[in-house]
Amino acid sequence: MTILRMPARPGRMVALLAYGLVALILAGVLGVWATGVLLARENRLPVRVTHASHARADQLAPGHCLKTLPEDGTVGVVVVVPCDQAHKAQVIKVWELPGEAGARPSANSWQSEIDYNCNAGMLSDAPADLGFVVWIPTQSGWESGDRRAVCLAEATALTSSLLG
Repeated sequence: MTILRMPARPGRMVALLAYGLVALILAGVLGVWATGVLLARENRLPVRVTHASHARADQLAPGHCLKTLPEDGTVGVVVVVPCDQAHKAQVIKVWELPGEAGARPSANSWQSEIDYNCNAGMLSDAPADLGFVVWIPTQSGWESGDRRAVCLAEATALTSSLLG
């Protein structure tokens, strides 16, 4: 057997360092992205806000008061205000809808669950013009695992919490 000593190749060392640097950068970017996703899911507003705040539907919790309700359709960002300020709606309850992955069931299939979880019996003082709105996941939200339903009580002019 003969031992051959190979001279060091500077080009190979530079390539290894470059690959290592790229891997390190990718790991950092993925780490920042994953942290952002987790924080966005856990980024809940305090129930008692002190000033108007923009929020996504997945940040809402029972007790939040909404300045206005969006038109029918997909919910984007809403404005949450302190409940002692004029507002049009309040989140009464948030719960998980039953159902398997795949096609989202129709809202009619959840009607008894909606009636049970979203009713005036949950409120301390209901105005005469009280109505209810329920937000359910979109089809794409359902496919990505969103199962949250949000019950909101709405009235013409609210200036206090409905949840006593």
